[in-house]
Amino acid sequence: MHRAERASKKSMIMNKIILFSLCSLIVTSVIAQDLTLLSGGNLTIENGSQLFLNGMELTPSVDYNLAGPNNLTTVETPLSDPKSVSKVINWENPVENYTGAVSFYYDNLDLNDLNESELAMIIRNDESKWNELASNLDVNAKSIIFDFEQPVSLTGFSASQKATLGSADIDETDLQLYPNPTASTLQINYPGDLEIEIFDMLGKSLMTTNKKAINLSYLAAGTYMIKILDVENNQSIVKKIIKK
Repeated sequence: MHRAERASKKSMIMNKIILFSLCSLIVTSVIAQDLTLLSGGNLTIENGSQLFLNGMELTPSVDYNLAGPNNLTTVETPLSDPKSVSKVINWENPVENYTGAVSFYYDNLDLNDLNESELAMIIRNDESKWNELASNLDVNAKSIIFDFEQPVSLTGFSASQKATLGSADIDETDLQLYPNPTASTLQINYPGDLEIEIFDMLGKSLMTTNKKAINLSYLAAGTYMIKILDVENNQSIVKKIIKK
């Protein structure tokens, strides 16, 4: 997407914002300072409407109030671990309890020698750790989208090359996870003793267990990651699981 097209899109989408306070919302044209909300300021985005800022777009699934004080900035210095594109978006304070879609936009100059077809969105969690999301890539639109079905705190975004979820450590022919998706219990069939850890999509650890029948009924519907470690040989694998 060319920068002129982005500017046009930004102007069009900003017209969809339902309510904002002119005395507390400052939108600048400087790349390094995309949005400033002063203390007491707020901006309400209606369900299904979009707020486009330089490099990202918020499309909440419920009416969302973006409250100040907060600053959104975009920097052109890539991350080193994980290696990211040359665009990193940061919120000074967490955007809390957000549900809905987030879109991350990039262009060819941002790729930083990464394979474009393998790009995935990464997000920084509350512990300042960057985690990969199972996002949707559109190379024609130069965008990566992820839909947060559960409330999350947004602190930072970028894009990196997809990591391999599984590894050659555990022989997958010896491993079965079922049912997946599941509404309650996830059963694991494996000949050895295991240590299990379940994470949300932001990398937050939700539970650990050594049981092979895991009660997930208390989890909200959504996508999670499960790390399975063979305690005898210290081999592991990471898989996606879906809670209905």
